[in-house]
Amino acid sequence: MPGQDAVFEKVDISGAKYLRLQVYDNGSNAADHSEVNREYFNELFAVGDKGLFDYELTRGTEDYKLNKIWMNFRNKFGTGAVCGGISKSGHCIRGVHAIPSAVIGQLGHVALLYYTRNSSGQGYWGIDNDVSGWTRSEKGERLLTGWGNDRSYVKGYNVPYIILAQEALNDYNNFVKAEELLMTIDVYKKDKTKQEQIYREAINVQSINLDAWAGLVKLYLSDSKTEEEYYNLAKEMMEDLNCFPFTMYNLSEIIKPKFTSDLYKFKFSILQTGILTEGKNYQGIDVLQLGVTRTLASSLLGTLDTKLADFSFDGADAGKIKLGSRFKGSTVRWDYSIDGKNTWNEVFTGENGGKHEVQLSQEQIANITSTNDIYYILLV
Repeated sequence: MPGQDAVFEKVDISGAKYLRLQVYDNGSNAADHSEVNREYFNELFAVGDKGLFDYELTRGTEDYKLNKIWMNFRNKFGTGAVCGGISKSGHCIRGVHAIPSAVIGQLGHVALLYYTRNSSGQGYWGIDNDVSGWTRSEKGERLLTGWGNDRSYVKGYNVPYIILAQEALNDYNNFVKAEELLMTIDVYKKDKTKQEQIYREAINVQSINLDAWAGLVKLYLSDSKTEEEYYNLAKEMMEDLNCFPFTMYNLSEIIKPKFTSDLYKFKFSILQTGILTEGKNYQGIDVLQLGVTRTLASSLLGTLDTKLADFSFDGADAGKIKLGSRFKGSTVRWDYSIDGKNTWNEVFTGENGGKHEVQLSQEQIANITSTNDIYYILLV
């Protein structure tokens, strides 16, 4: 197999010993070097029909121990590394081949983030030794281009930001142009109008540039804007970053507190849910790793209360149409239809929270069929 010597032999330098010493203090184990265990290790680390020692590797003896990278891996003797050491070893091995990679954290686990390219030369990232996937992966150190490390708005797991950063770098010429524009921002520290102009110019050059979008959002938040202006900004940003759900969601959440009226709270909620739903079902070509887009959007939708209304034929709320709990205590008009959308019944328009449920009569319930299903509409 190509690179086998590099994997098992050429990594046998101080780095390999360093890895071993991170895992256990004694520096070597008799089990690794015992002749009795030779066949066990030969089969444990076999690749295809070739065993470990078919590659003519040396491992020393019980009296003269040589530390090898394969000794870092877990075995039946209870020595060697678990997830952390395995992922760190993978990181070092890829480094020998000049493949960018990084150790990342997951829930009770350590995984490995690594770079590769497709046949067109476009870069993308994968996760090896994976348990939790993209939705539950984080990295405390600096991420690619620094995107995902600004904890003023980045909440929770930040590794998905590398997908956005790589997409921007795949469009390298425009990335550079946008960043060069953004470098001039500090010249106009006291001129917010000029700053907004620069941020928007950078977005026009590269619509997914996070430095530009995060800067523009923060600029708006530092100023007095109307709810409509905040909503329009959120809509622009969400539509441009719709293929990068975690980024879009985090930025939208810091705009959210600016919506104080019921009207804009509802408009924002529906917009955010709609963009994530598009991401969940995304089939386009605007992003290289569209499977990650769908996964992240689905994950976020699972944490949000997206229900508009509900109906049950039995139980404590039998025969009732009830608005979703997110609308509790809010002023809203909502209509329903039970005749295939031919006619609509206005339930509520008023103040002080109003009525958020309606009891259907037995006659109305009896008329509900697959053709005459219940439909709801929220009017904002």
